[in-house]
Amino acid sequence: MTRHRILITAALLFVLTAPGVPAAAETRPAPAFTLADDAGRAVSLPERHDGVDIYYFWATWCPFCIEIKPELDAIKRDHPGKVRVFAINFRETENDPAAYLARTGYDFKLLLDGESIAEDYGAWVLPGIFVVDGTGHIRFNLYDNPMPNPPGYEALDSAERAKIRAPWWGARIREAVESAL
Repeated sequence: MTRHRILITAALLFVLTAPGVPAAAETRPAPAFTLADDAGRAVSLPERHDGVDIYYFWATWCPFCIEIKPELDAIKRDHPGKVRVFAINFRETENDPAAYLARTGYDFKLLLDGESIAEDYGAWVLPGIFVVDGTGHIRFNLYDNPMPNPPGYEALDSAERAKIRAPWWGARIREAVESAL
């Protein structure tokens, strides 16, 4: 077994057995915004509805964004009709985000030009993830829920670090979604 595989295995065991950091009890109103979707239609959020929205600031080149997508997709599929994921493209430099989502098969609502609202949400690194309840209040902010670094984490590259963080983040996001439903 290679040194990197040993480090990744050890880090995953640490992450999966480490106690969760409780989600911050943030309940401030989500800043209102309007962005265009990939068809050019205006989408205004937040909106009142019987469910939960996940605002996911991402870019096609971000390894952490790539690894968290299956976690977000699983949460959405586990709560049909109750959870919507808005993929807010942010800091895109390399690819067409609509083509990327179509190719990867994720059923997220793509919103473009996330830079225009990033500051309102405090989104500064990728991914930025916010869980917004049906009344338009932020119930979870990924930036307020840091994961402890497992042993050997610093020696890993970004892709390997992303594989470790995604399941931990996914569990915290799932907790927030389920408490808001």
